[in-house]
Amino acid sequence: MQASPQLNKNGELQHLLSIEGLPREILIQILDTASSFVGVTEREVKKVPLLRGKSVFNLFFEPSTRTRTTFEIAAKRLSADVINLNVAVSSQTKGESLLDTVSNLSAMQADLFVVRHGSSGAPFLIAQHVKPHEHVLNAGDGRHALLPAQRGGRARPPGGRRMRARGRHHQCQPRQPGGRTP
Repeated sequence: MQASPQLNKNGELQHLLSIEGLPREILIQILDTASSFVGVTEREVKKVPLLRGKSVFNLFFEPSTRTRTTFEIAAKRLSADVINLNVAVSSQTKGESLLDTVSNLSAMQADLFVVRHGSSGAPFLIAQHVKPHEHVLNAGDGRHALLPAQRGGRARPPGGRRMRARGRHHQCQPRQPGGRTP
């Protein structure tokens, strides 16, 4: 059995690239942790110190407004230092490779790379080449994308938890009660 590229040697989550192949316990831990932060946006001070002193690099190699902004806001609300790479004016335009870009940013003491790339598997490739203390989160790579768990008045499966992965040609659409997609 091949080890998951998402887990470290102790079976702990190192990278979040896809929900495929993750043990149920880890998925539940992710959802339970996320649900503990739901009320943060309702507070007067919309920040918690979870990522204080950590550097989050948003690497979006294709246009995105909502996804990039959502990840940026989330990291800032967790008190991280957020750096958004503007690929249009980066060395990528001069032919720098994806791994060279990541290596250069890694030298700047990165802790987490949030990656959106049009090439399927790009975040997986990056995860194989980062330092042991660095983490990679897949924000979309033409094949995988993590979407927020459904909340509010929408229906949930038994147990009340839901996490969906978006395939290559699917659009993000809310589910109707009963699990139907409009």
